[in-house]
Amino acid sequence: MRRSLSLFAAVYKLSVFVLACVLMIPFQIVIMSLLGTGNPAYILPRLWHKLICRTFGIKIVVQGTPHTQSQTVFVGNHLSYLDIPVIGSVLKTSFVSKKEVANWPVFGYLAKLQQTGFIDRSRSAALNERSAIGAMMREGKNLVIFPEGTSTDGREVLPFKSSLFSLMLQDEQPGLIIQPFTIRMELVDGQVPETQDTRDIYSWHRDMIPNCPCIFGALRSVAVPSLR
Repeated sequence: MRRSLSLFAAVYKLSVFVLACVLMIPFQIVIMSLLGTGNPAYILPRLWHKLICRTFGIKIVVQGTPHTQSQTVFVGNHLSYLDIPVIGSVLKTSFVSKKEVANWPVFGYLAKLQQTGFIDRSRSAALNERSAIGAMMREGKNLVIFPEGTSTDGREVLPFKSSLFSLMLQDEQPGLIIQPFTIRMELVDGQVPETQDTRDIYSWHRDMIPNCPCIFGALRSVAVPSLR
């Protein structure tokens, strides 16, 4: 019985995900073609993120107030794929990601519609990356960066990649705000995530690609991430 319910939940989540993509993508393409990449281009992605969080049973608790009065670079930890809809449902922002994500099936295209900045951290590509991210900064976009450069289960802080900050701060940006945040799991399936198995229901911090299908079946009830 439990297995049947889990299968039904996974099929339901996958169906909603596919339907949301089918409905959102054409409209987002039209909006970006006609209105450009400014504020209107963030409306549909934010609604999409909210729908995905609701579908996957994710309730978000925000502690503190995100800065919205001027251009902001949000700097935080990274636990999972699901961090993207969690953050995207709260903030009007673009993300900075490793360039490999751009080639991921489905998710890479969705990331492009979110106006993600893809970076190659190799030294040979440094000049191109500075130019691309610099253009986003000059356009006044808010950005989210994960300075650890990878995902963890949230119990430790890895050394920061200083190159990420250098890309953000290469030019003088009057009024630019750097706001740190932390994603912390409060509850997973109604339990305080004290064990590794419980933490790993939300936090995919190993090789993320093979774990991708688990998104649709892992969260059986409600995950409550806290943005601090």
